[in-house]
Amino acid sequence: MTSIANRLDGLYQRMLPRMAHRLRCAVAGTERGTVEPGSPGMAAFLGRVTAHDFASFSDLELRERIARLKALSPTGNDSGLVSEVFAIVNEAVKRRLGAWRVFESDEAPEGLAKYRKLTDAALESQAGKDDFAIHESATGLNTKERALVKGMASVAKKGRVDCWSDILLEADFYRALSDIDVEGLLRFVPTDEQLIGGYLLYHGNVVEMDSGEGKTVAAAFPAALHAICGSAVHIMTSNDYLAVRDAELLAPVYESLGLTVGFVAAYMSEDERRHAYGQHIVYGTLREFGFDYLRDNLRLPSDEKVQGPLDVVIVDEADHALIDQAGTPLIISGEPAGNTRGLKKALAAIESLVDRQRDEARELAADLRADLIDSKDSQLLLARLLLAEPENERLGETFAAYPKAYGRALTLIDDEAHEPDSKLTAGLLYIVDPRAESVSLTEEGHQYLEDKLGPVFDTSHLESELAAVESRGDIGAKERKRLIAGLRRRTSRQYGRM
Repeated sequence: MTSIANRLDGLYQRMLPRMAHRLRCAVAGTERGTVEPGSPGMAAFLGRVTAHDFASFSDLELRERIARLKALSPTGNDSGLVSEVFAIVNEAVKRRLGAWRVFESDEAPEGLAKYRKLTDAALESQAGKDDFAIHESATGLNTKERALVKGMASVAKKGRVDCWSDILLEADFYRALSDIDVEGLLRFVPTDEQLIGGYLLYHGNVVEMDSGEGKTVAAAFPAALHAICGSAVHIMTSNDYLAVRDAELLAPVYESLGLTVGFVAAYMSEDERRHAYGQHIVYGTLREFGFDYLRDNLRLPSDEKVQGPLDVVIVDEADHALIDQAGTPLIISGEPAGNTRGLKKALAAIESLVDRQRDEARELAADLRADLIDSKDSQLLLARLLLAEPENERLGETFAAYPKAYGRALTLIDDEAHEPDSKLTAGLLYIVDPRAESVSLTEEGHQYLEDKLGPVFDTSHLESELAAVESRGDIGAKERKRLIAGLRRRTSRQYGRM
């Protein structure tokens, strides 16, 4: 472990400041102020977006428009560019997440059944030809209906060999489909809230959106704009499932505009990761992005790195990523240390910590009284015991006898457990999240362990010493190297204790 830890050079502790310097962060999921859709500034922005009418553009013309904007090497500071790109993405979302559901049999309106039959007939009659000449005199279709059947036939034929994102249709197809879909079953129109959310994200703000308001779609607008301006875009989600889901959902939108998209998941190989990072927009988790950054910085100069440039990150569930997960360091371990004295000392401290909390849990369980189960004090007691020791036998018996008490305890935990000086956590050394089945130390628990082990959770003093030695000009290279090596060894031991 020592050799790898020495190469680590305190990398994790320095990683966040360096990444913060290199990344322009736009984060979503936590509130910072309130912006109403009807406020003058936002109303003006929405007006600029709607002033661009791209409904008359074909898919090819939309893609070419994006290509021309990219070729101009824009900076993204031009409000005209922002509104134009948002309008183009808005139109692409309407088409790829809305109209294109017509090609999924379970989504298509019943009124389109006859056009499906005509499409099948057109395919048979035009077999082997590149175009589909639908004659009004032969089919009895009007201009809009011919455009609809021609588009459906084109997708049916080209879709056998091409990805749907590469199949580009005429604007007449979308207009015809909109007229025929009178019930709006294929309608998907981004809301004003999604456009405003995307605008605020692009300008580096924190945005709060409720479940169902469409954070995923809102993030697509700034992601596309950053990509068009030449930045590598990372969209950070809370787990692999969401990263894959969101990337696959929005891939047709991005790709129809000529932008590429990928995702990084835990099961992927280095080559797969390298390919994903080479796309304009890549989805992944904090864990995957963070560990790929660490691994790349441990590679020899001649090795090929996996992760590309770190320009822009859009963070979904910002409170989860930047608060909850920020307390968990990303550490790459090497070979086990030969000296186990530190491990035994840490184990003894943890066992002492657990024993002390179990004593507290036994006292809480002894105070439970069935005849007062609905009282406020008893509910507080149950919630404290659930946080302290969820597997406590007395707790299980109580919840079995009074099932509603469990729900009330969870509600109390959600409302108060994370408040400063909460009565729920007073006297506890650690709390167990009954839903996530995770454990976190309280302030009292931190202090308890540091009283036994020393300041194991803080390496800032070592990092400061190392930075000071590296910048000293009053000592020779040999002495500086000796001091740096000693500080790195101390830092490695500190990581081990942590």
